[in-house]
Amino acid sequence: MFVMTATLLVWRQLPDNLSSYLTPQRCFEALLLLSILVSVCVLSLDVEQAQQRQLFLYMILPFVIWAATRFEQHGATLAASLVASMLLVGSLELEKAPGYRDMVYLFSEISFIGITAFTGFIVAVAFSERRLAIENAQRERDWAITTLHSIGDAVITTDQHARVTFINPQAEELLSWAHKQIINRHISEVFQVRALDELGGKQENPVERCLRGVHTPPHRSFLTNRLNEEIIIENSVSPIRDQYGRHVEGVVIVFHDVSKERHLRELSSVQSNQDTLTGLFNRQEFEYRLSALVTQAKTESTSHTFLYLDIDQFTQLIEIYGQPAADILLQQFATALQKRIRNGDIFARITRDQFAILLKNCPIEWAENVADSFLKEIRECRFILDDKPLSLTASIGAITINAQTEKNPTALIERAELACYAAKEEGSNRVYVHIGSDQKLRSLRQHETQWSNQVRRAIAENQLQLYSQQITPIDHSISNGSCYEILVRLRTDKNELILPQQFLPVAERYSFMGHVDRWVISQVFAHLAERPLDRVDDEYIGINLSIMTLNDNSFIHFMQEQLTHLTVAPATICFELNEMEILTTLDKSSYFIQTLHEMGFSFALDRFGSGIASFDYLKRQLPVQYLKLDGRLIKNMESDMLARHIIKAIAQIAQTMGIKTIAPYVENDVLLQLISATSVDYLQGFAIAKPEPLKIYAISNITSKIM
Repeated sequence: MFVMTATLLVWRQLPDNLSSYLTPQRCFEALLLLSILVSVCVLSLDVEQAQQRQLFLYMILPFVIWAATRFEQHGATLAASLVASMLLVGSLELEKAPGYRDMVYLFSEISFIGITAFTGFIVAVAFSERRLAIENAQRERDWAITTLHSIGDAVITTDQHARVTFINPQAEELLSWAHKQIINRHISEVFQVRALDELGGKQENPVERCLRGVHTPPHRSFLTNRLNEEIIIENSVSPIRDQYGRHVEGVVIVFHDVSKERHLRELSSVQSNQDTLTGLFNRQEFEYRLSALVTQAKTESTSHTFLYLDIDQFTQLIEIYGQPAADILLQQFATALQKRIRNGDIFARITRDQFAILLKNCPIEWAENVADSFLKEIRECRFILDDKPLSLTASIGAITINAQTEKNPTALIERAELACYAAKEEGSNRVYVHIGSDQKLRSLRQHETQWSNQVRRAIAENQLQLYSQQITPIDHSISNGSCYEILVRLRTDKNELILPQQFLPVAERYSFMGHVDRWVISQVFAHLAERPLDRVDDEYIGINLSIMTLNDNSFIHFMQEQLTHLTVAPATICFELNEMEILTTLDKSSYFIQTLHEMGFSFALDRFGSGIASFDYLKRQLPVQYLKLDGRLIKNMESDMLARHIIKAIAQIAQTMGIKTIAPYVENDVLLQLISATSVDYLQGFAIAKPEPLKIYAISNITSKIM
């Protein structure tokens, strides 16, 4: 049984690859060992005296240990087979009626041989476990090295003396060091970093900090490589501890190049706080800096001045020359005025042709002279439009910012805007300084009140007039019906047509913009109900909703009532919402959109990309079907390569999410061709179609300009 057991053990433990196991050296060693063991066993069997036989048996033990250490279970099995033969011979000798003394020697021989075989097996198991542990460790190390070579991050490891023990190809490339050159070098020679906010000098090496037990969280640094090139990296350093976790045996550094990412982030940041047309700060950034300046004035008791500029008769210039030419004029205006602005002062574009300047540490008494110099610069500057010189004038409203100023940027902008309107009321091309209680501004507020009353009356008496502007698909195969946006105009008692930018701000300031939204929806639904059935081929009817409507809890009930009058599929009606307004009240806006979406209506985010566009909230919270791109990005495509890339990226990501994109403000054939080359789905603008009264447009069949 003992021999059979040993044979089975050998058979089950044979390695899969015998050729690699039975090398010539190992075969020679096995034969030598076998010969010695056989010789010793034969000699022990030839000896008749028990004492001499025990001497030979003692000689078996070192050879059994040799067999177990070198050949593990196979060597131990061979020794066990020889031991079994010795036991068999011993039992045969016992049958010859030995004496008492021989019996004692026999039992001692049997015990010794059993202990020898057991020792061989124990040694074999120990060495087998050790070999397997070494092989597993080597295999894991090989896997780890293969993994570290294949990942995108650069990896360096060091020993406890901060000398490099491993470097993967990515690290070699970033550091410009070859593997053979860097191994065993001190980490400070090859990994030289300094903090991003430092002007010069090296930062303490994070490896040395880690070896001292100082934890360094992941951070970004400047890395100087062997070619003296500076790279911005993000790196993390972790200790390599022993198996008990007590002592640090080395350090692993993981880092990657974030120079391109940082550059794109900076460009994105510039995009989010700058006006894309003029390069000045936009309103969002201006409000932030205005709030900070008010806080400074309160804490440091300083005095500053807020100037609000408005170009005189700019609406007439748009009507004469068109919007693209007017945009060129705005760029020239901003460039001319920026030359007069001090370093440190804030210059921003607030709306279409309104600008704002914050004169820091400039009391209102001095600011009036500064504002007069701005007006003089504007008057004397010769602007070029269609290769012809053009003169401009502007009006300026000035208010003071001091410790008593309220910290409400919206209210401050409205007050400065009223002061600017006061300058226009006095004849334009002048400065109006608002100080304390001001009868002129009170009169202007009364004038605005009259405007608000006129708008309210227009709603009640149906003096508002609906217009529509065609939206055309680039690929006609994706659209089978009419697509257009609803616009609104105000018809006065004198039959004058007032554009929305002149009366809607009043409606917003006096908090009845929600009434305008409801009037538009009611009129559109009534118009759709009156059309002949053979004219119903609408696919997209865009209706703008204000932030006030989003915050109106009764609007959903209003829409439930209006839904009973709707004669087209609810999905045809697409409510257009300003992206920046949505983000300021995301939770409430999400509930609003979800509720109306369940009723069947569609949604579009207007001016998408005006800030830092994020698709994350679209995926998680807002079920929108359309993105209407920011008009400033569209206008800038002719001269700004970054704007083209941003539009292309937004369109491609939206396409993968199943969201369609609309490009507004397509004013000329150049923009038409540029946008048509992207993944944008729809186009809107004067190059496609001008706004027309809704009744005329709805029953007309307009041919697309895109071939």
